[in-house]
Amino acid sequence: MVQRQLATLHVATEVVASGIEALDSLAREATGAHPFNIAMIDWSMPEMDGKALARAIRDHPNPKIAAICLIVLSSTNETIDPGLVVGLKLHAVLTKPVRDVQLRRCILRAFGRRATPTPFAVSQTLGGRGLRLLLAEDNETNQLVARLILEQLGHEVEIAENGRAVLEWLSAEPFAAVLMDCQMPEMDGYETTRQIRAGKVRGLNPNIPIIALTAYAMPADRTRVLEAGMDDYVTKPISKEALHAALARCGLVDSAKKLLDAEPVSTLQVFDPSQRTKLLALAAPGGGTVWDKALGVFLREMPGRMIALGTHSSERRALPLATVAHTIAGSAASIGAPALRAAGLALEAAARSSDWAAVPPLLASMQEAWMQLEPKLTKTDK
Repeated sequence: MVQRQLATLHVATEVVASGIEALDSLAREATGAHPFNIAMIDWSMPEMDGKALARAIRDHPNPKIAAICLIVLSSTNETIDPGLVVGLKLHAVLTKPVRDVQLRRCILRAFGRRATPTPFAVSQTLGGRGLRLLLAEDNETNQLVARLILEQLGHEVEIAENGRAVLEWLSAEPFAAVLMDCQMPEMDGYETTRQIRAGKVRGLNPNIPIIALTAYAMPADRTRVLEAGMDDYVTKPISKEALHAALARCGLVDSAKKLLDAEPVSTLQVFDPSQRTKLLALAAPGGGTVWDKALGVFLREMPGRMIALGTHSSERRALPLATVAHTIAGSAASIGAPALRAAGLALEAAARSSDWAAVPPLLASMQEAWMQLEPKLTKTDK
């Protein structure tokens, strides 16, 4: 069945009956002029199942074989752990029987191309279980945390680093919803949402659910989010429970299972260990946990960001100062650093209003929060 579908897409295929035969074929063709580009594997096979075959491919000594695009075919009664999907770097999980449009889109993405919009309704789910979501976020730490949380919930995620990229993605491919960071370079979340709702972009669904990701939780900020045309919002640091609840309020997932956010921590707390516990429970690509990855990125980037704050402050460059302060606040929220987050938001507000009298003490507060936080994070990294 799948071979016939691939033939209609003009994709040359070779079919083998087992994992051992698949490894032999991959090794043979890897030495030729036309090695395989994609390995499509059944998750349930005798002797060597799909998981074992995927691990054998990823651990293969030949880098051409180890890096091949892997697409898994699963049955409707099989549940594949999203952490395993990430750890094995699976390109996609397709539930049998695979529909033509789903297979076509998957193959195009494997070759680095985007499917053109189709005139008929298409599935926006991953393997019939999760949603296909577009995450608009420019902060690397926040990207990592949000993506892994969403994948842990069973959803498929694509990332856009600014508003213009969001419009490009939405005009080319179908998504169930957009998770929209409000503060992004080039085009922020508010303006991006207004353009989506205006319906001026060809091929774009103007009614797509949009959930704001915001560092703020004040009533005025909620009003601004709703006035821009967004459907709901989630306050950073985002959690699995908050994301699920927002998706449920938009009618995208079953709300029968009630999920509640944890009690908010004090904004004066230097380090919130509960955030570390949450991220330690999430597996990251290539092994380790989301906490390991997020902490590494945060510790690597913070010294340069703190230097940038001092430079922008001394030269009175308001927009760059606000941008860096906002970035630090977002990363601090993801890593579980309430005091640094609060100081960053305060400095950002002062910079955006050009309140230069308030900047020096706020910058000192950020520096103090960072000095208190760094040894705590370094200690947890041991």
